[in-house]
Amino acid sequence: MTASDCGCSAAYNACCANCWTDDPPWPYTQNAYYHYCCNVVCQAQYMACLAACAVSDAVDTVVDYATEAAEWVAGHPEEIAIGTVVVIGGVTFVAVASPFMVAGAASGTILVAVQ
Repeated sequence: MTASDCGCSAAYNACCANCWTDDPPWPYTQNAYYHYCCNVVCQAQYMACLAACAVSDAVDTVVDYATEAAEWVAGHPEEIAIGTVVVIGGVTFVAVASPFMVAGAASGTILVAVQ
């Protein structure tokens, strides 16, 4: 995801525009206050926005991989031995025998999250 996808660039530009229209506190001149506000205050907000965007993108990626892995496990239960440790998106699972048959599966193997 890029900054423009999250609106970070637009928010940064709007913040800097607000810096120019604000009355500068003493002892700043308008020009000095603008550079301080835009380069310090708005830049910090911009970097926080980019970080939030990156985290959101990472979570989406983990969910995509977890979904793909769960679909594979559901389609190949006979290929996972009981007791197998599987890590999906940083979460550890252990394959256990289910007391119930999984619909359409040859065996009753399921993954259980470990804390």
